[in-house]
Amino acid sequence: MKILDVGCGGGLVTERLARLGGTVVGIDPTPEAIDVAQDHLPTHLKDKVQYKNCEVVEVEGTYDLVIASEVLEHVNSPDVFLKQVADRAIPGGSVILTTVNRTIESYLLAIYAAENVLGIVEPGTHNW
Repeated sequence: MKILDVGCGGGLVTERLARLGGTVVGIDPTPEAIDVAQDHLPTHLKDKVQYKNCEVVEVEGTYDLVIASEVLEHVNSPDVFLKQVADRAIPGGSVILTTVNRTIESYLLAIYAAENVLGIVEPGTHNW
Protein backbone atom coordinates (compact mmCIF):
# COMPACT_ATOMS: atom_id res chain seq x y z
CA MET A 1 0.00 0.00 0.00
CA LYS A 2 1.33 3.42 -1.01
CA ILE A 3 0.80 5.98 1.76
CA LEU A 4 1.34 9.74 1.88
CA ASP A 5 1.77 11.24 5.36
CA VAL A 6 1.11 14.98 5.01
CA GLY A 7 2.72 17.09 7.72
CA CYS A 8 4.76 14.17 9.01
CA GLY A 9 6.80 16.23 11.48
CA GLY A 10 9.37 13.99 13.14
CA GLY A 11 8.03 10.88 11.41
CA LEU A 12 6.30 9.11 14.28
CA VAL A 13 3.16 8.21 12.30
CA THR A 14 5.19 7.61 9.14
CA GLU A 15 7.35 4.98 10.84
CA ARG A 16 4.37 3.19 12.35
CA LEU A 17 2.63 3.02 8.98
CA ALA A 18 5.79 1.51 7.48
CA ARG A 19 5.98 -1.05 10.30
CA LEU A 20 2.41 -2.06 9.43
CA GLY A 21 3.54 -2.82 5.87
CA GLY A 22 3.02 0.42 3.98
CA THR A 23 5.45 2.13 1.65
CA VAL A 24 5.29 5.65 3.01
CA VAL A 25 6.26 9.11 1.80
CA GLY A 26 6.31 11.60 4.66
CA ILE A 27 6.21 15.27 3.71
CA ASP A 28 6.57 18.40 5.81
CA PRO A 29 7.23 22.04 4.88
CA THR A 30 9.64 22.45 7.81
CA PRO A 31 13.21 21.40 6.96
CA GLU A 32 14.08 20.84 10.63
CA ALA A 33 11.20 18.39 11.03
CA ILE A 34 12.40 16.40 8.03
CA ASP A 35 15.93 16.36 9.47
CA VAL A 36 14.59 14.95 12.76
CA ALA A 37 12.52 12.35 10.91
CA GLN A 38 15.46 11.21 8.79
CA ASP A 39 17.79 11.04 11.78
CA HIS A 40 15.20 9.05 13.75
CA LEU A 41 14.40 6.54 10.98
CA PRO A 42 15.52 3.01 11.91
CA THR A 43 17.77 1.27 9.40
CA HIS A 44 15.28 -1.56 8.82
CA LEU A 45 12.65 0.94 7.57
CA LYS A 46 14.86 2.90 5.16
CA ASP A 47 13.59 0.94 2.15
CA LYS A 48 9.94 1.58 3.12
CA VAL A 49 10.07 5.30 4.03
CA GLN A 50 11.02 8.41 2.10
CA TYR A 51 10.95 11.91 3.57
CA LYS A 52 10.54 15.09 1.53
CA ASN A 53 10.69 18.73 2.55
CA CYS A 54 7.73 20.06 0.57
CA GLU A 55 4.07 21.04 0.69
CA VAL A 56 1.24 18.77 -0.46
CA VAL A 57 0.70 20.83 -3.62
CA GLU A 58 4.23 19.87 -4.73
CA VAL A 59 3.67 16.12 -4.42
CA GLU A 60 3.37 14.18 -7.66
CA GLY A 61 1.41 10.99 -8.12
CA THR A 62 -1.41 9.44 -6.15
CA TYR A 63 -1.58 7.17 -3.12
CA ASP A 64 -3.83 4.44 -1.74
CA LEU A 65 -4.00 6.29 1.57
CA VAL A 66 -3.37 9.94 2.38
CA ILE A 67 -3.20 10.91 6.04
CA ALA A 68 -2.95 14.38 7.55
CA SER A 69 -2.82 14.05 11.33
CA GLU A 70 -2.93 17.22 13.42
CA VAL A 71 -2.21 19.42 10.40
CA LEU A 72 -5.51 21.10 9.50
CA GLU A 73 -5.33 23.50 12.45
CA HIS A 74 -2.01 24.84 11.10
CA VAL A 75 -3.07 25.76 7.55
CA ASN A 76 -4.29 29.17 6.42
CA SER A 77 -6.77 27.92 3.80
CA PRO A 78 -8.35 24.66 5.00
CA ASP A 79 -10.58 24.33 1.92
CA VAL A 80 -7.61 24.59 -0.45
CA PHE A 81 -5.54 22.22 1.68
CA LEU A 82 -8.33 19.61 1.82
CA LYS A 83 -8.69 19.70 -1.98
CA GLN A 84 -4.93 19.23 -2.38
CA VAL A 85 -4.97 16.29 0.06
CA ALA A 86 -7.95 14.66 -1.68
CA ASP A 87 -6.27 15.07 -5.08
CA ARG A 88 -3.34 12.92 -3.89
CA ALA A 89 -5.60 9.91 -3.22
CA ILE A 90 -6.27 7.38 -5.98
CA PRO A 91 -9.90 7.00 -7.10
CA GLY A 92 -11.49 4.88 -4.39
CA GLY A 93 -8.55 5.54 -2.06
CA SER A 94 -8.79 6.74 1.52
CA VAL A 95 -8.10 10.07 3.19
CA ILE A 96 -7.74 10.22 6.97
CA LEU A 97 -7.73 13.52 8.84
CA THR A 98 -7.33 14.19 12.54
CA THR A 99 -7.46 17.57 14.21
CA VAL A 100 -7.91 19.22 17.58
CA ASN A 101 -11.56 19.60 18.59
CA ARG A 102 -12.88 23.13 18.94
CA THR A 103 -13.78 22.96 22.60
CA ILE A 104 -12.55 25.11 25.44
CA GLU A 105 -10.84 22.06 26.92
CA SER A 106 -8.91 21.35 23.74
CA TYR A 107 -7.94 24.98 23.42
CA LEU A 108 -6.62 25.10 26.97
CA LEU A 109 -4.80 21.76 26.86
CA ALA A 110 -3.70 21.31 23.27
CA ILE A 111 -3.08 24.88 22.26
CA TYR A 112 -2.69 27.31 25.15
CA ALA A 113 -0.69 24.91 27.29
CA ALA A 114 1.51 23.70 24.43
CA GLU A 115 2.21 27.18 23.10
CA ASN A 116 2.26 29.34 26.24
CA VAL A 117 2.84 27.16 29.30
CA LEU A 118 5.00 24.21 28.22
CA GLY A 119 6.65 26.04 25.32
CA ILE A 120 6.78 22.92 23.16
CA VAL A 121 5.14 24.69 20.22
CA GLU A 122 5.80 28.25 19.08
CA PRO A 123 3.03 30.71 20.03
CA GLY A 124 0.69 31.29 17.11
CA THR A 125 1.34 27.86 15.58
CA HIS A 126 -2.30 26.82 15.83
CA ASN A 127 -5.19 28.52 14.04
CA TRP A 128 -8.16 27.76 16.30
